[in-house]
Amino acid sequence: MINRAIHILSNRPGPFDLFGLPVNPDFEPRLLRREQVAIRRLLLLDRDDYYINALLAAMTAYPDVAQFVEDVTTFDPQYQRPFSVQMEGAEFLVDTNLQGRWLDTDKDLPFNLTYTISYATSSLVTITGVDRGNVYTAKYTVSGTDPNKVLHIVWPDQLPFNGPLRLKQTWTTGALVSIKVRPQNFPYAALANRVLGNAYLTERLHQLLLQEEFRASEDPVEKAAMIAVALITDDVEPGHVQLPDEKHDLESPFLSITCDQTGISCDSTFVTCDQT
Repeated sequence: MINRAIHILSNRPGPFDLFGLPVNPDFEPRLLRREQVAIRRLLLLDRDDYYINALLAAMTAYPDVAQFVEDVTTFDPQYQRPFSVQMEGAEFLVDTNLQGRWLDTDKDLPFNLTYTISYATSSLVTITGVDRGNVYTAKYTVSGTDPNKVLHIVWPDQLPFNGPLRLKQTWTTGALVSIKVRPQNFPYAALANRVLGNAYLTERLHQLLLQEEFRASEDPVEKAAMIAVALITDDVEPGHVQLPDEKHDLESPFLSITCDQTGISCDSTFVTCDQT
């Protein structure tokens, strides 16, 4: 089953990083209104599928909220992939005395979901948190011999890593380790705070009769489920054209244009036309 909820939240036919979904050539990306684009950026949905997964996981946790989208889209949580750490060029060393690991402790958004560790000198590495652009320099030593050399980094306190790495490459100029993480402890409260007071979201929740429930809820996961429902149920049907209203300033809503066979009529909100 193709999960339209994922397509609507991402606004693309695929491919996807975290879901077992093929590219769906039948899904047409929507021409989103300005406020729809803005809230997707606030929710980080344009950055990584991980953030889409977080919203879908919230819907799974609150099926009474997810039922609002049953008539609009399919939602199948079987497509959610487990969280993981993926590393290229090295792996965490685990034995009886030493243990390398990732510490799932980050609570700030956006997450650093990708890190790189690059050779700098014979005693220094450069560590970059790609998503935030953080750059650190750290001391290291290397033990053992190829192909089982071990990289012992003195990890900066700001980074969520601990212990040694077993290298899968020769550690010299140009050597690079890439780490992708998918934190399991998602900070839903921080996500909800990013859209607190957003006019578009407030209006959508009002239209769904969820505004009071959203305000009253003390569970940020439930709030995230309502946010997901608000976005998914505002799907713009394929072929439904939206243009800026040239009669108003840039903050005005978009016009909605559809066609029938009766003639042309318009007001400040909608224009209906035929092909003549």
